Amino acid sequence: MRTTKSSPVNIWIAGQIQNPVGTQLSERDLVDYGLEGTIDAANLMDDGRPFFVFEPINIAINDQRIMRADFNRTAHHNREKLIIIKKKLIIIKKKAHHNKEKAHHNKEKAHHNKEKAHHNREKAHHNREKAHHNKEKAHHNREKAHHNKEKAHHNREKAHHNKEKAHHNKEKAHHNREKAHHNREKPHHNREKPHHDREKPHHNREKAHHNKEKPHHDKE
Repeated sequence: MRTTKSSPVNIWIAGQIQNPVGTQLSERDLVDYGLEGTIDAANLMDDGRPFFVFEPINIAINDQRIMRADFNRTAHHNREKLIIIKKKLIIIKKKAHHNKEKAHHNKEKAHHNKEKAHHNREKAHHNREKAHHNKEKAHHNREKAHHNKEKAHHNREKAHHNKEKAHHNKEKAHHNREKAHHNREKPHHNREKPHHDREKPHHNREKAHHNKEKPHHDKE
């Protein structure tokens, strides 16, 4: 187990095989562990062991003691776990009993659902009223059909009115006849104009008689 390249932890492990924990080691023992050269007194611990070697070893030993203490507490810790598990089992049993209460509560909810179903029946009855209302609308549609017949009768009146317009056209034709009669009067007026022309030749005759007097003056 003797080596010059061993780490302090490896040295400590090797020393644990040969020497139990807590045994004071001499300088000769340190040489046996592979340490060479002299050790300064400033680097020695209170018990004479070198600080730079055994302080890490003491830390490792303390860690091991803590680990051993943890192992010793493991059983106690396990007992606490068992107690916790038992408590959890008790809680689970209580939850199971509470679940039965919930199941009973669900039955109450199911009864409440029956009430809702009864309410739905009332709605179905209300739907029947709506169906009856639809029948009234159908009756109203019949009235509209009757109203359409009245409109057809009104159309007949319009046809009668058209006959009146045809009669009015006959009056216009009679008026045209009056205009034709007026045209006959106009040719009668034209006849008077040739009568006026006859007077004009009579005036010319007087002028001719005056001319006859002029030769009579020449005889004087």
